[in-house]
Amino acid sequence: IDSLKAQMGVIVGDVLMSAAFISYAGPFTKIYREWMMEQKFSEYFKKFTIPMSAELNPVNMLVDEATKAEWNNEGLPTDVVSIENGTILVNSARYPLMIDPQLQGITWIKEKLKSQGVIAMRIGSKNYVNKIERAIEDGSPVLLENLEEYIDPIIFPIIARKIVKKGGKVFMDFGGKKLDLHPDFRLYM
Repeated sequence: IDSLKAQMGVIVGDVLMSAAFISYAGPFTKIYREWMMEQKFSEYFKKFTIPMSAELNPVNMLVDEATKAEWNNEGLPTDVVSIENGTILVNSARYPLMIDPQLQGITWIKEKLKSQGVIAMRIGSKNYVNKIERAIEDGSPVLLENLEEYIDPIIFPIIARKIVKKGGKVFMDFGGKKLDLHPDFRLYM
């Protein structure tokens, strides 16, 4: 009971710090992530007296050990940065862009989403627009592999999450059409 009471006193700060980690840490290296969390975010919390745990680790707050082990079985490496990246990827509402020169992330995503019917393709492949349209409506995850510096503007509405809510339904503008957006649809790039 005492432990739970102590957690209640810092839960707001812990959740806020974890949300900041998910929102902002993704594109950076481990060293910069640590600097950002320990210097910038923690200093801000102290300045405005936002209570938080002294030794907060956002990854441990967001993901349990069983989930980490499952990710490792699916092919995600066990190093800290890979686990942080996995945490960011599964907890972010945004569609992630992964820089993956060793192809570890792609391998993990394909294995993790195999049971959900992940559709892996390249921009410009045959019928890729039609496949994305079906995935949006069916809720299948889409993995766009080997993106170049130029991204076909047709997928910008997906990246920008151009969502329209009308009459209790959710639609996405894509390819000049309003498609029923299935809540399970995810795009990985």
